[in-house]
Amino acid sequence: LGVFIFCWAPFFLHLVLIITCPTNPYCVCYTAHFNTYLVLIMCNS
Repeated sequence: LGVFIFCWAPFFLHLVLIITCPTNPYCVCYTAHFNTYLVLIMCNS
């Protein structure tokens, strides 16, 4: 269960940040790592 949360939490946090603060510099920095989150999701599969 811990690995599942570790792999999927960044992706869902990314989606929440896109909706809540698309122009905030911190959010833009976080969303720049979207491909890394996709790799984590693929590894979880």
